[in-house]
Amino acid sequence: MRISVPKDEEDLIPEGEHFATLELAEPYTGRSGKKTLRWTFIVPQGAMQKRVETYTSLESGKTWKLREFLKVLLGIEEKGDLDFDPNDLLDVACIITISHEEFNNRTQERVDTIVRRATAEDAPADPFAQC
Repeated sequence: MRISVPKDEEDLIPEGEHFATLELAEPYTGRSGKKTLRWTFIVPQGAMQKRVETYTSLESGKTWKLREFLKVLLGIEEKGDLDFDPNDLLDVACIITISHEEFNNRTQERVDTIVRRATAEDAPADPFAQC
C-alpha cells in the first residue's frame, strides 16, 4: 500500500538560487519506460537538510539538460556520445536554481538549472557551530 502526504507550503524550499550538494545521480526508468538520470540534491535550510530531485533524459536527441549539467559540474562539453561515471558527480557542491510548480494539485520544488560549482564562500554557516 502506498500513502502520499503532500508537503505543506511552508516546507517548500524557497524559489531562487541555493547552495546544494549532489547526493545521488543514478539511472532511472520511469513508468513510461523512458531512461533518465535521477539527480538528488541536498539543500541546507537552517538546521535542516532538504532533498530535491530532478531528472535528465538519457534518450538520444533529448540530452540537452544532461549536457548542460555535465558542462557545469565536470567541464564535459562533448557534442557526440557521452561517457561519464555518475559516481564522479557525488558530493559535488553547486548552486542550483529552484522554482515551484503545480503538479497533481499540489506545489512542489523543481530544479531549473545548475548555475555553477560552489566555492567555499558559498557554503552556508554551520547552524550548530555556536552550540
